[in-house]
Amino acid sequence: MPRLAVALVWLYQGLWCKLLGRCPGHRAIVQAVPGLSGGAGTAVLLGLGTIETGLAVWVLSGWRPRWAAATQTLLLVGMNGGGLLWGREHIADPGAMVTQNLAFLTLVWLVAGRAADRGDGETTPWSRGRLDGRPGPPQLLFSRMHEDWRVEAEVFRPGGRIFCIASSGDTAMALARRGFQVTAVDVNPAQIEYARARAAGAQPGPGVVDRQQAIARRLLPWLGLSTRDLREFLLLDDPSEQTAFWHRRLDNFRLRWLLRIGLHKALLRLGHDRSFVSFVPPRFDLVILGRLERTWANHPNRENPYVWRLLLGEDPPARTPDATAPETPAEVEFLCADAAEYLASGPQGRFDGFTLSNVLDAAPPAYGERLLAAVRHAAAPGAVMVLRSFAEPRNAQQAAWAARDRSPLWGSIEVTGID
Repeated sequence: MPRLAVALVWLYQGLWCKLLGRCPGHRAIVQAVPGLSGGAGTAVLLGLGTIETGLAVWVLSGWRPRWAAATQTLLLVGMNGGGLLWGREHIADPGAMVTQNLAFLTLVWLVAGRAADRGDGETTPWSRGRLDGRPGPPQLLFSRMHEDWRVEAEVFRPGGRIFCIASSGDTAMALARRGFQVTAVDVNPAQIEYARARAAGAQPGPGVVDRQQAIARRLLPWLGLSTRDLREFLLLDDPSEQTAFWHRRLDNFRLRWLLRIGLHKALLRLGHDRSFVSFVPPRFDLVILGRLERTWANHPNRENPYVWRLLLGEDPPARTPDATAPETPAEVEFLCADAAEYLASGPQGRFDGFTLSNVLDAAPPAYGERLLAAVRHAAAPGAVMVLRSFAEPRNAQQAAWAARDRSPLWGSIEVTGID
């Protein structure tokens, strides 16, 4: 709320008072500056209004909060100093103006300090249970996981003891139904409550990310991707046909334009925590297009639940029963706890495998080091860790594992033996 208040002040000053010309005193003060009478003053006034409106967007985005505060301070000191020097006669109460602006700058720096402190510690969007970086209770972020449990089932020792990041419970339940002994942990109480309900048979319900994806799907017909064409595409089961269909019927300029705008970091910062956006690769639109094409080229669409859910928001029809189907009971121990604290506090060598989702995306380096140390503490001999990331792969092995995942979202999957 304080950040919104700061942004509204700049929006009022910039848009309402200067760009729309609703505060004549502003024009009079600017035109009182030597050399800025007439049209020159009007041009400077509009320029200042544009800068102030841009500051409102910057403050709302939460990007570089201390830089934003410093920029606001310099602009405000410069404008107040110029007004007092040349346009004093147009200012009704100079003392009150200075006092009000000092109070406003205090709020600006308090907002910046709180935002920076939140980013400098070990808190993450996952620990806060919010992707938007705003204060408030933890939210259900994901109702389904876009993580292919077959990767874990392939690399973990059959029947092993598995530590799993719970999220919506899909991976944990899929592994439990294949004979693994699964402990699923999540620091977000909303996710744990939801995963427990699903394991007991509840139907999936929408989370924050799922609602965002549903909004994006409503735009697809306007981009030339009709539901009929998408369904025809998803019923294909030959990768070469899928790739050809994609380029011939679906991959078009309007889609690329929407992805370019919608996945631009400046826009993502308006609705997502800055620590999360920092892990998004440059030109994420092109990156996502490349990952989609990788999926079409490697996996049959017809029985791929991850692309059906992504593009149509539904499961494949007449498919082999899914291991995460809610009607099938799953014996999973669900716990609300921080992963690093839980693993470090227990006995050594108690887990044969670790599937950590993308928990280190948006996490500060100190937390990553602490979590990996805790994994080594809790790992039994021969244990394997699976770690996903939105970031681009650091080596060919991570890229190869990402290509084997039927979900098109991941840039990197690290499969590592724990020494």
